[in-house]
Amino acid sequence: MGVFFLLSLTIGQSTVQVLVTDHIRGRVLSVSVMVYTGSVALGAALQGAAADLIGLRSTVGLAALLLVVAAVVLRFGPRGLRLSRLDDPAEIVPVPSTPVPERTPVAERTTSDV
Repeated sequence: MGVFFLLSLTIGQSTVQVLVTDHIRGRVLSVSVMVYTGSVALGAALQGAAADLIGLRSTVGLAALLLVVAAVVLRFGPRGLRLSRLDDPAEIVPVPSTPVPERTPVAERTTSDV
């Protein structure tokens, strides 16, 4: 279980770093870490209370069901729920293309072209 926790944490942080523009990346990462650690504590408290009420096995089954529902909604739900870049389109600078030199046909080449 620890491997998958670290894997999900790494993927989540890498995704945030890739999707967020440079000038707000630190702020977004700090909020992301704060929400992630807070949600783990809140989820543990809620699952503990639910386990006291309905039993441990039912609580784990309900948590698994909610996870599957969340995954399906995020995958097939509205486009607004999907991740997108947080760049300002005005900041995107096009990369200039390098001109391709014209080639002289072989029949017209002289000894200075070779």
